[in-house]
Amino acid sequence: MSLAALVLAAAALDSAVVLRSIEVDTPQRERYTSTLGLVAGDPYDPERVREAVLRLFATGDFEDVRVEAEASETGVALIFRPTLAPRLGKVKVVGDERIAPDTLRRAARLRTREPLWPRRVEEAARSAALALVAEGYLEARVAATATPGPEGADVVFEVTAGPRVQLRYASVAGAPVELVLTDLVRPVHGDTYRRVQAEAAAERMRQRLVAAGYWRATVEPKESHAAGSKQLDLVFQATPGPLMSVVVHGFDLPRGRRLEATSLVRDGGARSDALEAGAEKLEDHLRHEGYRDATVRYRSETLGNDERVVYEIQSGEAATVVAVEVTGQDDLASLVKTRPGEPLREDVVAEDVRTLRDVLQDRGYASVRVESVVREGGGQVPVSYRVEPGPRTTVAAVEVDATTPSGSESTGELLLRAGEPYKARALATDRAHILAAYRNAGYLEATVDPELRFTDDHSEVTVVFHVVPGRAAVEGHLIIAGLERTQERVVRREVPLEPGQPLSLDKLLEGQKRLAGLGLFERVSLTPLEGGERPERDVLVGLSEASVTTVTYGAGYSERDLFRGSVEVTRRNLFGLDRTLTAFARAAFRGQRLQALCGAACLHARYEAFQIAALLLGEILRAHQAASA
Repeated sequence: MSLAALVLAAAALDSAVVLRSIEVDTPQRERYTSTLGLVAGDPYDPERVREAVLRLFATGDFEDVRVEAEASETGVALIFRPTLAPRLGKVKVVGDERIAPDTLRRAARLRTREPLWPRRVEEAARSAALALVAEGYLEARVAATATPGPEGADVVFEVTAGPRVQLRYASVAGAPVELVLTDLVRPVHGDTYRRVQAEAAAERMRQRLVAAGYWRATVEPKESHAAGSKQLDLVFQATPGPLMSVVVHGFDLPRGRRLEATSLVRDGGARSDALEAGAEKLEDHLRHEGYRDATVRYRSETLGNDERVVYEIQSGEAATVVAVEVTGQDDLASLVKTRPGEPLREDVVAEDVRTLRDVLQDRGYASVRVESVVREGGGQVPVSYRVEPGPRTTVAAVEVDATTPSGSESTGELLLRAGEPYKARALATDRAHILAAYRNAGYLEATVDPELRFTDDHSEVTVVFHVVPGRAAVEGHLIIAGLERTQERVVRREVPLEPGQPLSLDKLLEGQKRLAGLGLFERVSLTPLEGGERPERDVLVGLSEASVTTVTYGAGYSERDLFRGSVEVTRRNLFGLDRTLTAFARAAFRGQRLQALCGAACLHARYEAFQIAALLLGEILRAHQAASA
């Protein structure tokens, strides 16, 4: 961006000079002119011109913007000359005509209007080469360049594909004699060699080995291919490892629990982390049954060519709850989940402590203490919860050390109020309430930190919310990026920002929700842009348009209609105006009936061809009979 000439011109002009004309030298000039935020007749201000340039950059459609200023007695004429960013227009292939451009576009995941910066072009070339290799062009080489085109930039793939390789011979080596894997070989003789098929076949072979007990099995497809050859030999090299099993010593576990541990070890390839996960699974079960001191250790034993994992369990004595007592508050016993006669579970005891504490804090006991008393070991164990509620804390006052934003909710609507019990949960809710009020009033960077000032006996508390509002932001211009088919007025209709009004977070979220609800976009984002020293914050609306055509079809059978089928085609966003056209057709064999509907706010029609034909034929017969009589 070069503004030197513009700055020099500004120095020579009087501050009362106005903008005589504004022109944007690019396609869709009307759209970008509205983005500038400049209007002919406005006072000329170099800072506003700089902001207009930044808005053009924010659209993401340009990689450079030049501004030319022509001063005269009637004012300043501005001409913005942007250089289009290298956004994808077309995909071309040179070198090997066998490869279609759309094939490489899909392989590289290139999207229309996507920015083609050098790193992205290199990535596209790598992805295209890998896709060709996967399709049997094992010697494929691909280079890519982005060249300027009428629609932004074209990607030119220079392809040297080489011969497409076919499978000549495939075999399986290293598998156990009693286990047949050859039926899983893919591809087969004469097929085009696709590496992804061979890798999937190797994985199916490994899974069959694992199911047969070879949990550490691996299968690797090994290719034998001479440069320039059109044929390839393939060997699936299997390494089964030992035949494995799991045994549990020291405790009579239910069969289901043993199978869960075995599945963890098997699915994890009997690695150390899988063995550890199996031990933890067994310990969790034992503790759930009240064996508080249970420990599970594992080891591996080799038996000839086989290997087994041995879990040694030391369970100790099971602990059973014999009695439950809550002291300090008589009305809380019904809230605990620990029950007499059930296994003692320490996780449930800890949950009961949290429940009792939360209930008492909600009643206003801010300094409450709750602890569980449970003796060590097993057998019949009493459980006691000691509650020390302390004094009940009342809110003395609620203060917000900043002026409440105009038009926002006041502190009188907070949950914490003077004279009522103090509740910790209400404190968090009120903090969020105040923060939302400031952010919806335009203070997007506001922070709220609560302070609690207790009296010495904790009977009263003064709650002070320290607010740092930051700088207020007001709505600037709406900058829309990513549109291809949709007209800008559709977006502006759904995002009703008014320049000069406070930039509300709720408004941004509502606009994003409304745009997403149209169903026209795959991605929607509304981002306030930095405004420098100005309070105005432009809002960038980033959009990625979804496919406009949807086809739905179905088939069925019934005794009445026999075979029947239907198809529905929907075209959204007609003319970029958020209009929809839907065509529906249904056919059935019995009765030779055809129905068609075209509608969805555009056209409604129903046509039953054979029924109408039958009515016409009946009228002709009746007329003929009347004439004969």
